[in-house]
Formats: sequence, C-alpha cells, structure tokens
Amino acid sequence: MDEPLDVSHLRLRSRIRVACTPSEAYDLISDVGAMASWSPELVCARYDDGHGPSVVVDDRSIGQWTYRFQSDHDGTWIEEAWQVSNWIPILGRTPEELLQLRSHTADMMDDTLRALARHVGEA
Repeated sequence: MDEPLDVSHLRLRSRIRVACTPSEAYDLISDVGAMASWSPELVCARYDDGHGPSVVVDDRSIGQWTYRFQSDHDGTWIEEAWQVSNWIPILGRTPEELLQLRSHTADMMDDTLRALARHVGEA
C-alpha cells in the first residue's frame, strides 16, 4: 500500500469578471448539471446533500470546490477555489505527480471560468 502524500499545497484560486449580477452568476454555478458545458473535463455532476460541493471517491470526500461572488458595478467577480483534503493514489503517487495535478487543475479552472464568461456574454 502507498504511503499517504502531503496534499496541503493542493489549493488554488482563480478569478474572472463576468457581465451579470451576483445572483445570476450564482444561478449558473449552482446548476451543477450545466457545469459540464463549461468545464473541459467534467463529464457529469450532481449535488449530494451528504457531501455538498465535494469531490467524492468511494464515498470518501477528497476535496472541495467553492465559489465566491462579488458585485462590481455592472458585473460580478467570480472566484473559484479548489482544495484537496485527503490523498488517494489516483491523485498521484509522487510529489511530482501532485505538482502536475495542481498545474493541470489551475489550467482547467481558468478554462472553465473563461467558458462561463463567454456563456454569460452570449446569453
């Protein structure tokens, strides 16, 4: 069995300004089924009352995604945050693989927020 790796550095934040109200932004983000249309990797999602906005593997929460919304005149700043709280081997078996995961996740977060901003601009 693999020894658990330190995942305390697996935390990210990304922000983007969108042309809608905080309430409209919240409605978009809280529609977890629609998130797959903006995220380049997400295939499907569902809200789980038992875990909330978490990444769950084998009934174990391994991380969380959170969002904050801040009004800015005629738009809204959306901040997306990601944090891994429990290590499992699928995340990476070496510190280098965990750094690759962090870098990849940062890119995907930026891609998702840009796609969301495009969607708001098209709505």
